[in-house]
Amino acid sequence: MPLDDEVCPSRRAVANLKSTIKMATGVELVAAAGRGERREVASLLRRGASVEDRDESGRTALMAAAEEGHTDTVNALAG
Repeated sequence: MPLDDEVCPSRRAVANLKSTIKMATGVELVAAAGRGERREVASLLRRGASVEDRDESGRTALMAAAEEGHTDTVNALAG
């Protein structure tokens, strides 16, 4: 068995784990934005979340903040 075949499942597992972490961070970002937690939003963005990330219902952090009337958070995300 070539080495690549042995390494590939490990690479796949790492990629799956990174994807899961990225998704969880995005969901956290949307939730924090919906609560108007600007500092938490900034922290999540520094840790790799993206303003393009969406929660399970398809909302972005910007959408969540705007829907809840958190203008400071909206400005920080749009910034």
